[in-house]
Amino acid sequence: MLRATKVSDGNMEEGSFRCDINLSIRRPGSTTFGTRVEIKNVNSFRFVHKAMVHEIERQIEAVEAGEKIVQETRLFDPVSGRTKPMRSKEEALDYRYFPEPDLPPLVLPPALVEEERKALPELPEERVERFCTEIGLLRADAEILVAEEELARYFEEGLSLFRASLAPGEPFRKARERWTSFVLSEVLREVNRRGEAVLEGETSVSHAVRLLEKVLGGSLSFSQAKEVYSRAVEENRSPLSLVEELGLVQLSGDDELTALVEAVLAENPAEVDSYRSGKDRLFGFFVGAVMKKSRGKANPEKVNEILRAKLKG
Repeated sequence: MLRATKVSDGNMEEGSFRCDINLSIRRPGSTTFGTRVEIKNVNSFRFVHKAMVHEIERQIEAVEAGEKIVQETRLFDPVSGRTKPMRSKEEALDYRYFPEPDLPPLVLPPALVEEERKALPELPEERVERFCTEIGLLRADAEILVAEEELARYFEEGLSLFRASLAPGEPFRKARERWTSFVLSEVLREVNRRGEAVLEGETSVSHAVRLLEKVLGGSLSFSQAKEVYSRAVEENRSPLSLVEELGLVQLSGDDELTALVEAVLAENPAEVDSYRSGKDRLFGFFVGAVMKKSRGKANPEKVNEILRAKLKG
């Protein structure tokens, strides 16, 4: 929400956002809270978790050893994975609470609050709902996309580009499904590894969309597209230039694919008999064998279609 409203860029490693932890323990069933300890200025959510786990264990060990938990401020050392004392605050006065006479009450007129509310950009929860109702995403997928502001924008811009490139009456569903899968797997992985720089330049949304258009057009397999994208990010290259350079092409011709399927079935007569006897799980074996024989270039959808027809016989 802070990133969506431009309050903070949320870059915790740069100090834009810090977390404080207030933690105490009590025995199961007890209604008496333990002494609170504060852990200050933790700079990543992963470290928040590690600091809490260590502090819980430290306090339990201390209590079980008969020691008293001291109200204090501690720091988390990410190298050792331990918390260390910073300063003691045993009394409320140690926190230096005092009234500020120069700060009068701040009263905001309801009309001003409402005006600011209306000026807010689309908030994450609202975007999740829109992705589900208007685009048709699963809630889990929508929440992953919306968690990263720039990734959500990248995803939506890609959908817009696909809509603009489709011919009148051409179904949008397949493009949406392929794009969603690609962004959630390939693009998200690279963003996590290398940062948001992968969303620009040679692997920007327009380049990625053109790569996926080849998949939708049948000239490139989805697995080939994923491999090309990964290499494009690694080498900071245009994906389409790599497709051309590597001479990648998907086999979609009926004659070529039929020949591959017939060869695989001829090489595996026992498996064919087993499949026809009811072992349906062997279908995946045949698909894998055809893909291997074609070195990954066969169109999987057409392979499935031809295989089903041939195995009926």
